[in-house]
Amino acid sequence: MNIHVHPGEQYRLGEIKFNGATLLSADEMTSALHLKSNSLFNTESIRRGLENVQKPYAKKENANVTAIPVATVDGKNRKIALEIKIHESVTAQ
Repeated sequence: MNIHVHPGEQYRLGEIKFNGATLLSADEMTSALHLKSNSLFNTESIRRGLENVQKPYAKKENANVTAIPVATVDGKNRKIALEIKIHESVTAQ
């Protein structure tokens, strides 16, 4: 039995931006995400990165965060831009 596999086109990660973050700077968010523009787009790496974004918030008292990725595909250049929508909440003590 022969199995022929034809992988699809590979896409690269384009621009990464954050929207809604007030408790952390864009640099802090980017550092926590552990993703770099122009790297191969990998959903597992993005999932882990989003989990990592929550860690700096856990160090702040009573701060919670939800990070929602919104992808924009550029098929011509085979890039996927990510906008990470940040929803922060601070719970009362």
